[in-house]
Amino acid sequence: MPEDDTLISKMQFIEGHGEAYFDAVKARALEGIALKRKDSLYAVGKRTYSWLKVINYQYLDVYVVGYRKQPKDFGLLWHSKMVVMLE
Repeated sequence: MPEDDTLISKMQFIEGHGEAYFDAVKARALEGIALKRKDSLYAVGKRTYSWLKVINYQYLDVYVVGYRKQPKDFGLLWHSKMVVMLE
């Protein structure tokens, strides 16, 4: 395995206690975790149930006071600040 560099790095892992680990991720408002079967192989360009991404979705209640739509730009105005929506 090559050494970590700016393009690739080894993924840190924890065996077991997935629910407790995800609770810690949520408490710190982090993005989420990746789950994989210990005996699975990475399949390029394929989605499998052996590798799963569990996202810590975060929600915010806002009042939309307007929107802007241009040919290559879309956004919502929230208290006169641009809010980017990713889905």
